[in-house]
Amino acid sequence: MRFFIIGLVILLLISCESNLRFSSEEPTPPIVTNAEIAPLSIQFLSTKFNENNAELFFELAHLDHSPVKKSDYYIEWPEYVFDQNDLPYKVTSHGFTYGNKENEVAFDTNAQVISLKIEPTPVQKQESTLQIPMFIKPILFENGYPFLIKNDYHHYLKTGEITLTEFEVEGNFLRFKARDSHPEASDKSLHYAYTLNVNGHEIFPLFTRNRNKYNGSTFIELEFANSIGLPSELIIKRMTLQDPEWRFNFSIPIKRQGH
Repeated sequence: MRFFIIGLVILLLISCESNLRFSSEEPTPPIVTNAEIAPLSIQFLSTKFNENNAELFFELAHLDHSPVKKSDYYIEWPEYVFDQNDLPYKVTSHGFTYGNKENEVAFDTNAQVISLKIEPTPVQKQESTLQIPMFIKPILFENGYPFLIKNDYHHYLKTGEITLTEFEVEGNFLRFKARDSHPEASDKSLHYAYTLNVNGHEIFPLFTRNRNKYNGSTFIELEFANSIGLPSELIIKRMTLQDPEWRFNFSIPIKRQGH
């Protein structure tokens, strides 16, 4: 009986030790190689390893496949990025490039490719995961958020942080529900300007009517002088807030070949 009890205690101790060792292990971070917020999509492409550094390539594309201009977005990176073991890598340079020809990366011709160079180059035999935050300011929205109106009814339209639902065109009226997910939208009384872009000319509404919010959305009715032709483009501009800065958090698997 005594040996049985001693054996049971030993088994319990081994089990506890195993559980402690298992619980102390760092969880593997989830892999995140792409992200999007209308109208932008970002996709990790590849890594190029040099003797003293590594270069990571990302593609910036528009969801509607329209051209991305370098002046559309202002991009910032941190001074250091870290792997899953908190090992630091210094960001030594970054900017737009023409793609990673060494790895024969094919990308959308309307997109832009940006590179991020870090050092030292990862040399671990095991695959590591880099945690890379990217900060983007959408300069293209400085003159307003564009919404392309193709039909007399759209259930859902979204550009940046502004979402329009139950969008209806009736004669010289536009009616829709608008929701703004700007970080400060719920803390301030926001004011917006609405215009139609018709052949490069701004058309302002005669009257703008707002109704109470419905589940965070505000009902908007715009009345124009003339009937609204299709397709048209509605421009919504915030008058009381600066455009936000977007943050994307990537988790990129990286392993140097041949090591």
